Amino acid sequence: MFHILITGCNGEVGRKVVEMALQDGHTVLGADKTTSNDSPNHPRFTFKVADVCDPGAVMELVKGCNAIIHLAAIRNPGDYLFEAHNV
Repeated sequence: MFHILITGCNGEVGRKVVEMALQDGHTVLGADKTTSNDSPNHPRFTFKVADVCDPGAVMELVKGCNAIIHLAAIRNPGDYLFEAHNV
C-alpha cells in the first residue's frame, strides 16, 4: 500500500479520489486551501490546509509520500496566464 498525497482533496473530484484510495487500503494525506465539514473520518486519512503555490508547504507535504495525485485547481481563475498556470 502507498502513502498518497492528494491535493485539492475537498473538491468534487478530489473527494471521490480520496474515497477510492482509502477503499483500496492506502494511507491518504489530503491537502487543500479550504477546510471541509465532510472530510473523511478515517484512521488512514489526514488533512492539512496548504497552498500548492507555496513551495515550502509543498516540500513539507511530500515528505514520506510514495505518490502524489495533483487535483488542486482554481475553478474560475481571474487571471489564466498567472493564477491558473501556477496552480
